[in-house]
Amino acid sequence: MARIQTVTLISDLDQSVTADETVAFALDGRHLEIDLSAGQAGLLRELLSPYVAAGRRASNGNGHGKGAAKRARATDAAGNAAVRTWAKANGYPGLADRGRIPAKILEAYAAAH
Repeated sequence: MARIQTVTLISDLDQSVTADETVAFALDGRHLEIDLSAGQAGLLRELLSPYVAAGRRASNGNGHGKGAAKRARATDAAGNAAVRTWAKANGYPGLADRGRIPAKILEAYAAAH
């Protein structure tokens, strides 16, 4: 016997409305998600837009701000090969062909590119 189950998202703000999307946001160090209808999500974005426009990207607390995103791009599989090739050509000995690339090498690669 076949069975079809349907999951319906209900707005966390107003339980009488079907939710169209889950909106992720952060406030005061708390990362949150809320299920909202399209209209509610649009209103939330509209209300927050002046604050978003005036805000700046925050670091993740360990000193990695904008540079972290650049370094993160270098950690994918294809990027790892490029980092390893660059590191060997620029005098970073002992870097294995597999495994984690040390942060100092990723930072040097990011700075050079």
